[in-house]
Amino acid sequence: MSRPRVQTRPEARLHRHLIGSLRRQWKRYRKRLKKCQEKFTEEAVHDFRVEARRLLSVLGLIAVFDKAGRVRRASRAVKAHLDTFDTLRDTQVHLLRVAPLCQRFAEARRFQDYLRKREKKCAAAAAREVQRIKTKRLERWLNELEDDLRRRRKQGEARHDFAAVIAAVDRAFAAVSRYRQEISASRPQTIHRTRIAFKRFRYMVEALATLLPGEHEEWLRAMQAYQTMMGDVQDVEVARERLERFAEKRQDPVAAVNSLKQEFERESKAAVRACLVNADRLYDFWRRLPPTGKDPT
Repeated sequence: MSRPRVQTRPEARLHRHLIGSLRRQWKRYRKRLKKCQEKFTEEAVHDFRVEARRLLSVLGLIAVFDKAGRVRRASRAVKAHLDTFDTLRDTQVHLLRVAPLCQRFAEARRFQDYLRKREKKCAAAAAREVQRIKTKRLERWLNELEDDLRRRRKQGEARHDFAAVIAAVDRAFAAVSRYRQEISASRPQTIHRTRIAFKRFRYMVEALATLLPGEHEEWLRAMQAYQTMMGDVQDVEVARERLERFAEKRQDPVAAVNSLKQEFERESKAAVRACLVNADRLYDFWRRLPPTGKDPT
């Protein structure tokens, strides 16, 4: 499998791009965090999560030539901040999934009421936790990373660092490709593992995209859709597990939720089929990148 050669030379802009991206994302991250802390809303949480993911994508590129472990520490801090919203986000995803089913299944309405109560509790807990988030150490690590990038730029490391970044993106793709080969319809967890690996690859590509020639919006949207497709499998599985815990908590017989559980199983099979049919779209994303002379597949 081969990719078209890219004639432009974006390596000269690499360090400037990373410095600007890091500074810009840190500013947006702080702004969205402050908004969450001042007024905790679903929109504020969504916007903060988006900027946190984008900051992680920039850090993912810088990690290639960070020897002091600052990227690892900074990424760990950002991920810990994101974890604040995990349970709330899962509950909101469950609500979106169960809403269309309420007209068809009586138990879906009771499950929806349960999820709404859970959402309120999760939101209250997350609102308390977000007030405790501190960013001084994170800001110090990011400032040190910015200083390192400036030094590397002055030392003429552009060509070496750009090659290292592209090689790292290829390695990230190679990991996705290996997991993709292991995908099995009977084991939905194989799709989840592939999605986690693809997410890392996608974030690195997003952070690099504006250095590459051509239009990127459609390409990046396609990558997001590919990730969402795999995420649907995990979302259904987690929703089904939550439904079972709901039934146990109510001490209802399993038969009381059988019809809804069967619907989730049907949705899960449909989501898995979609993944299997579209799995090889993965290779179209890799072909858009500058070549390193190696084929990671």
